[in-house]
Amino acid sequence: MDVNHTHPLVAIVDQQADVRNHLTDLIQTLNYDVRAFVDAKSLLGELGRLDFACVILEMYLPDETGMSVLKRMKQHEPAIPVIMLSSDSEVPDAVKAMQAGCVDFVEKPFVDRVMVQKIQRAVNCFYGDSCC
Repeated sequence: MDVNHTHPLVAIVDQQADVRNHLTDLIQTLNYDVRAFVDAKSLLGELGRLDFACVILEMYLPDETGMSVLKRMKQHEPAIPVIMLSSDSEVPDAVKAMQAGCVDFVEKPFVDRVMVQKIQRAVNCFYGDSCC
């Protein structure tokens, strides 16, 4: 486990560089640390090594679906809140993601203020604060 972080660490997993960069900028305004990944394999290689307080996970990744990553994460790191992100989703996808254990589901494009609130809520939940 990584103990060098004095601020919450948030992971972003999205194949779109512009989304990763924009989310990184947003998250850094919260004084959180950020690690951005382009695919599932990169994130999964860091689980257990880094103490993520939240993972923002794209539904459709180049190497694996976000749903399968979410299920694997919940088996090995069930306490990490996951926010699913998708630009092409239907209500059943959101329902399945919530049933699989994500704390929120966000459609792209998202409103920055709303996304910040969702990230703060997920991080607070991780640290045992209010999850509402």
